Amino acid sequence: RMIEKCFEFIYSKSLEGREGLEVTEEMHVAIAGTAAQISFGFNTSGFNHYKTIRIFPESFYSKMHDRYLKGGASTSGVLFLSWKDFMEGFADDKDKYNLGLHEMAHALRIQLKYGNDFDQRFANYVDSWEEIALPEFSRLQNGESSFLRPYAATNIEEFFAVCVEHFFEAAADFQKELPDIFNHLCFLLNLNPLNKSNDFRLE
Repeated sequence: RMIEKCFEFIYSKSLEGREGLEVTEEMHVAIAGTAAQISFGFNTSGFNHYKTIRIFPESFYSKMHDRYLKGGASTSGVLFLSWKDFMEGFADDKDKYNLGLHEMAHALRIQLKYGNDFDQRFANYVDSWEEIALPEFSRLQNGESSFLRPYAATNIEEFFAVCVEHFFEAAADFQKELPDIFNHLCFLLNLNPLNKSNDFRLE
C-alpha cells in the first residue's frame, strides 16, 4: 500500500529544482514517501490539487510574504520545499519537527477547498477535530505551556500542521499528554502511528 501510494504520487507530480538544485531520485522517493505517510489511511492520494513541487537548496525568499521561508503550500497547486530543511526534518525522527509532514498537512487542508479528490472521511471530520482541539489552541495563544511547540499558536492552520508533526514523531508522548486530540487525529487520518504491528490500523 505504501509503495503504491508512492508511485501514484511520483507519477502525478512534476519536481522542479530551483537556484541550481538538481532533482534526484532520492528527492522523488523521499517526498512521495512523506505524502504516502500522512495519507496512508486514505482511500485517495489526497493531493491531486498539487501538480508541481519546487525544491530549493535551502530557505528561499518569497516576494509574496516578503521574507525567507522553509516551505509552503499554495492554493494554486504548488508545493515549495527547502531540501536542506526537508532532510533535517527526517534526521531526527523524535524531535517533533518535520518540514515535509508540516507542508503536506497544509496541502491536505487546502485540497479540501480547491481540489476534487479528497478523502471523504477527512473532509467530514476535520471540523469536529478542530472543535476538540480548540481549547489547547486557545491555551497556546494565551501563552500557556503545552506539549505542542509554540509555533502552533500562529493560527489554526499552523496548529494542525504542528499536530501532524508531533503525531508522527512523538506519538506515545502525544497520546499521553493530549489524548483527546491525539485519538481524534487518529480517526481523522484513519491510522494509528502506535499500532506498528498491524499496519498502523485504528483497531
